[in-house]
Amino acid sequence: MRFEDAYLKTVNINNDSTNVKLLLPTKNEKGLLEKRMFKGLRKAKKKNDNATVNQKVTESHEFEPTLNKNDEPKVVSLVQLLSKREEKIKLFRYQIGILSSEILENPTEKLYNFQTLLNIIKKYDPDVHITVQKLVIASLLEIFKDLLPFYTIKSINDEGTKLKKETLALRNFESSLLKYYKQYLQKLEKISGVLKQKQHSQDSKKQNILLGTFAIKSMCDLLLTKPYFNFASNISHYLVPFLNNHSRSIRTLVATCFGQVFKEDKKGEISLNIVQGLNKFIKAHKNIVHMETISVMLNLRLQQIDLDKEKEVELKNHKLMAHKNRIRALSKKERKRKAKLEGIEKELLETKGNENQLKKQQNFTDIANILFTIYFRILKQASNNNVLTVCLEGLSKFSDCINIDIYQDLIHVLDGLLKQDNLTLKQRLHCIYTISIIISKQGSVLNIDPTRFYTHLYKYLLDVDIGKNNVNIEIIVKILRLLLITRRNGTQKCILAFLKRTCTMALSLHHDGTLAILTICRLVMQNYKTANILLDTDCTIGDGSYLPELDDPEYCNAHCTSLWETVALQRHYHTSVGMLSKYVASDLTDRKNNEMLTNILKLSPESILNEYEVFIGKFKPTIPFKNVNYSKNLKNLANNFDSSVYKVNLNDSFEDTYYDFYKEMKNNYRQNCIENESVN
Repeated sequence: MRFEDAYLKTVNINNDSTNVKLLLPTKNEKGLLEKRMFKGLRKAKKKNDNATVNQKVTESHEFEPTLNKNDEPKVVSLVQLLSKREEKIKLFRYQIGILSSEILENPTEKLYNFQTLLNIIKKYDPDVHITVQKLVIASLLEIFKDLLPFYTIKSINDEGTKLKKETLALRNFESSLLKYYKQYLQKLEKISGVLKQKQHSQDSKKQNILLGTFAIKSMCDLLLTKPYFNFASNISHYLVPFLNNHSRSIRTLVATCFGQVFKEDKKGEISLNIVQGLNKFIKAHKNIVHMETISVMLNLRLQQIDLDKEKEVELKNHKLMAHKNRIRALSKKERKRKAKLEGIEKELLETKGNENQLKKQQNFTDIANILFTIYFRILKQASNNNVLTVCLEGLSKFSDCINIDIYQDLIHVLDGLLKQDNLTLKQRLHCIYTISIIISKQGSVLNIDPTRFYTHLYKYLLDVDIGKNNVNIEIIVKILRLLLITRRNGTQKCILAFLKRTCTMALSLHHDGTLAILTICRLVMQNYKTANILLDTDCTIGDGSYLPELDDPEYCNAHCTSLWETVALQRHYHTSVGMLSKYVASDLTDRKNNEMLTNILKLSPESILNEYEVFIGKFKPTIPFKNVNYSKNLKNLANNFDSSVYKVNLNDSFEDTYYDFYKEMKNNYRQNCIENESVN
């Protein structure tokens, strides 16, 4: 039904002169159009809308509503709109501040203010809606961080039990606090739901996305400050999918939160909960996740786990209980039996006293089992290159916690990965580092020949330089220390080859990496006295020559060369490198009571990387400032240069095909100095 038909039917206007007034026609592309004005429109509007509206409708082929002069819209400037918005925000701030301060002053009596604050979030004002929601969320966050205890509030069914007035009031307060806390978390979950969309629609404005990010940040703060309070596990499970969010800022926000929780968690409960959620999420997505989902687990505290401790405790309890039952069955005299039973009961109580410690140990053991389940699943598929890198880094970090039963299978898998061509240098180094740790700790038990892994490491040493691969120098130092210093079971040829190649690698590193490599060379020369043959330039052992391009340390004939790199490094721009290289070249004898060198010799290779790090923007030791008069020196140099140039004999200069300008200038400069001295 068209607008004019509905209008005529409603007002019942006939086409007579009393209700219709003819207007001047207008001309368009179709010709002349008649215009009529209906006088009964204002009365109809009064009846239908109960409002005073002065409006006229003109009709052509289609009715066009016209406004009276009195009904023209009022023009509002931008300054007026902003001023009005600021007034609204001030009113809301005042209201939120009053309600929040009342809760903090007297929580038990003003607990109903929580409901008022939560209701403010529901109010919709298009001008200040986003700002007011942020204010309420931030205020409630600070209130809950201040009021919530650090323990879990357990629900106790005490129906029919008479309680004291104080106890009953405390129970009611805790239950009400839990109720409002749950409602607050539900609000945050609803607000942050916009971030779960893979592609934001046009309706999802940027402000809503920022508000959702603020809600996620609030949940992260609650998890950090109250990790053992109620709903902490619910918060952690809700935040896990955001580690795989398309927004990098959100992934970083949640990863930072989980990493801090892992570092500060001493009981292992919340860490176990998060790792369980990560395991389910990664398995559901078939290991196709962002790198943050795996890298966040590198912050777990698993260094102090003893996987065999649990079995020992269980075995001890079993023996005590068996001994107790045996005494009951065999003892005949009551006193002796009672005394023995009391002794055993005391031992059992001491065992039970360690229940919390055992529970903590069990939590971290379960975390380790789940963690390695995730890593091994990724190793089998190896589909995502970035995820594989983090997986290998995690294996190298937590290899001390791996069960000895799976060492053999793990080494077999890593050996297969090293044979592939699609791995990056960092991934290969992490594979070698994991295998190195396993061999250094359990190599004698596993009967593994480490020769092929030595060859892999020897091959990749020269790939680390001052360029983009410089980040791998830290793991290189760790591997070399494990294989050459800690384990100390390589052959003489292998040790000499590694010593030569590491010195060659030191030429192309920053000064921190060069110092760390020279420290390793010093330690190798202290442990292997035969390594000093590389410092003798006149003596060679055996036949043949050194083959630096051969990637096999056993057959490269490193004993036929010398460590000339230590001489080149003595002219290094860093004074510490020059001193240490001179000390190594002197077969660890040229010390000369140098305090700086003594301090370097006390540091381990890893400590040197931290102390002399290049990217912190400092130079150690600090370069002393010298006040030099450069203008005077340049003036003297210019005068000497001009006098030297004019004294060059150009007639006899190009008799031969080769002319040494440097030699000629030097001779003329000396002659000029002699003449000046004779004149003076």
